[in-house]
Amino acid sequence: MIKMALPVETKISQKREVVFKRYEQGQMINIPVALEQLVPSGHLSRIVDHVVERIEMENLRVYYSGGGSSPYDPKMMLKVWIYGYCERIYTSRRLAKAMREHVVFMWLSGAQTPCFKTLSAFRSERMQQMVDTVAKQVLLLLVERGYVDPQDLYVDGSKWEANANRHKVTWAKNTERHKSTVIGRIDALLEQSRALQQEEDRHYGNRDLAEVGAEKQLKIELDSTQVRQHLQELNALIEAKAEEKVQEKKALGQIKKKLTEEVQKLEKYEGQEQILQGRNSYSKTDSDAIAMRMKDGRLLPGYNIQHTTTNQYIANWTVEQGASDSPTLEAHVAKLKERLQGLPVDFKGHNLCADAGYGSEENYAMLESMGMGAYVKYPLFDQEQSGELQKKRFRAENFPYDPKSDTFRCPQERKLHFVETFEVVTKNGYRKQMRRYQCESCEGCPMAAECKKSEIKARSVGISVQGEAYKQKAQELLNSKKGIEMRKQRGVEVEGTFGDIKYNMQHRRFSLRGKKKVYVEYGLLAIGHNLRKVYCQESGCWADTYAQRANKKAKKAA
Repeated sequence: MIKMALPVETKISQKREVVFKRYEQGQMINIPVALEQLVPSGHLSRIVDHVVERIEMENLRVYYSGGGSSPYDPKMMLKVWIYGYCERIYTSRRLAKAMREHVVFMWLSGAQTPCFKTLSAFRSERMQQMVDTVAKQVLLLLVERGYVDPQDLYVDGSKWEANANRHKVTWAKNTERHKSTVIGRIDALLEQSRALQQEEDRHYGNRDLAEVGAEKQLKIELDSTQVRQHLQELNALIEAKAEEKVQEKKALGQIKKKLTEEVQKLEKYEGQEQILQGRNSYSKTDSDAIAMRMKDGRLLPGYNIQHTTTNQYIANWTVEQGASDSPTLEAHVAKLKERLQGLPVDFKGHNLCADAGYGSEENYAMLESMGMGAYVKYPLFDQEQSGELQKKRFRAENFPYDPKSDTFRCPQERKLHFVETFEVVTKNGYRKQMRRYQCESCEGCPMAAECKKSEIKARSVGISVQGEAYKQKAQELLNSKKGIEMRKQRGVEVEGTFGDIKYNMQHRRFSLRGKKKVYVEYGLLAIGHNLRKVYCQESGCWADTYAQRANKKAKKAA
């Protein structure tokens, strides 16, 4: 019997029909009349709304003169700008776009849509006065809710790039050099003019012109006003010349033409000096900004932002036009005192911690007069702690002092005797009394090349008695239990705050120009930072992170 193979049945898969969700672009939907229903109860915008609503309207009304077209409500404008900075919206055009598209901005603005020019004008002009009012209201909220206790304060500074052309910078040294060259040429022209003026003796006798004297005196006293006066006299002299003195008249005319060109250049450099006002440079596109060396090594127009933090909240900020931190502390602490006025805190008895960039006799004296604890490092504190300073034999700090004979002793056992007392005046006007000690003789010393810079003069050191007393007091505070805790916390406090704004919020360059406007912009950044931190703590989104950090800190303490 033959078996036949049966055909194998194959399953044919049938493709199912794809059914899309119904899409009708013109479909009508029901939107709640109240936009507030679309904003969650614990949203960050709720905190912004709560803070601004607490401000008395009378405190904002004073910044408006009245009349004309009705302005937008200042509370609405404050809300959208503060929340905009919380959401990394730093320009007026982007903010105007968000107010037309985002529900949260629509709720904060009451569905109003001011144009970008109106938003920009409010931030640049109105907020110059309002920003301090809002910042004080935020600080009051933080104190009332127990987020901050301004007992321990931390200060630091950071360089911030200005909204300026980095290639257009005017330097004070170049201005001084060019002005000196122009004055030299003017001096030569005045000398030629004097030689040609045969009638000058009739007006001045044997006396020379006041501006034509010794070269050093000329460079100090000669200015564009005096040169303009000479031009008037020269012009009168040319007109008075007789027709027969054609050659002399022509020569004086050429001098007048050159002198007119030079005085225009002199006025240009005098204008630059007025803008500089003692600074080393300024940007042509933002004259308030100066050239600073940024952290990445670039030389850019910028500002030195100083701020005070407590529990990583920003309690105070100032904008400075100098790269050095030390001269800025006095004005910064004065602003801090102003901010804390009216709050339920006592300014006296506060502790202020800062790095060695602020350690100076002037600052120690200022903090002592205000009754604040100065947990501020002096310049060589870290080297003292690590032992590096002791290795530097020729530092004046390592010269033993004998109070009986009032002398220092160098590594070669030679004495440095008291020579004189002199006074040093700081940039802020603080007068520091210094005592200078000089070596009896450095002749034949085998270590003279390492010990002193000058080959002719003997080694000398300058000591401030008051300054040394402040350093000793600061050393005791910094090495106390409280001082060690504050030193450990300082980096977390101020550096963490700057890091949040620069890296988390991606703000490294200002949008506005001019010191006053930059002050407003950083104020918005500081307010935004504080409110975002309140939101994180109240919402509990960082609860696990805070718990891990506290656990780690407790283990270290144990």
